[in-house]
Amino acid sequence: MERLMDWLVRSSSGWTVGGFAAFALVMVFFAKLHLSVDLASMNTVSKESMEAEQTIEAIWGGFPRKPCYGKRGNLGGALAGGGRAG
Repeated sequence: MERLMDWLVRSSSGWTVGGFAAFALVMVFFAKLHLSVDLASMNTVSKESMEAEQTIEAIWGGFPRKPCYGKRGNLGGALAGGGRAG
């Protein structure tokens, strides 16, 4: 397989992409999908996550909870006059 893929990479013809697509299709049949989901752990927050959130809260304050957005346009007049933008 490795020689075949090396040969496909070296060749610069238009069917190289087709060769890669055919190889991917063949390899799909050899793939073993194993999804292991623990439904109980999906509804809980780990200790590490809580500690990380507390660290962010200590550094940034409540900033991550506040919605932030940007506005395009000419805001020079509104901001220069002390008024609110928007």
